[in-house]
Amino acid sequence: MSYGMMIAVELNKKREFDAIWNWANTYMLITDPKNPSVGYFAWSMGTDGSARSTGAAPDGEQYFTMALYFAAHRWGNGKGIYNYQAEADKILRGMRHHPVLTGTGPFRIHPTTRVCEFVPDVAEPEQSQDAGRASGERANDANLPLSPGGGTPRPSSVGPMVDEDHFMIKFVPTFRRLNRSSYHLPAFYELWARWGPVEDRAFWTKRRM
Repeated sequence: MSYGMMIAVELNKKREFDAIWNWANTYMLITDPKNPSVGYFAWSMGTDGSARSTGAAPDGEQYFTMALYFAAHRWGNGKGIYNYQAEADKILRGMRHHPVLTGTGPFRIHPTTRVCEFVPDVAEPEQSQDAGRASGERANDANLPLSPGGGTPRPSSVGPMVDEDHFMIKFVPTFRRLNRSSYHLPAFYELWARWGPVEDRAFWTKRRM
């Protein structure tokens, strides 16, 4: 969805951009306070708005942020969720300053929606996020963390998407030291150092170097 917003703003298609952004806010934005990923966007959804996962993937937040900044500069800001600058600032602040929250899944995206029933595609306990495979990605989603023995939910902690020590975007916002090269977008960080929240501009200046 965030990639679609980037395409829409590049092609000057505001109606399509706003429609995608409205859908993402309605269905993907995690609002259940019992979900430790609250404030982030769920990375996998059904086309009917049902959750396939209730955890975040930082490339989505990065592209949402950049697309919204581009929209603010191309079309100006509206009201509510269409105040693109304010929405981008909010996402970007959350990426760096999300509080560390812990909960035990399975989780919901919204307090009134059903619990996500998607079970991570993991055959063996060692196929974790550290394996770097697609199955590992889903295994360490905040939806249903598996115990070492497999199958039993265990507490999951979610925090910022930024590794402050190394100025790197994390693969997932947990405490595993794992990154993915495709998530590193230095051209974005240069613009965030110019357009983002004033208090974080020095950080993004360092991040792009």
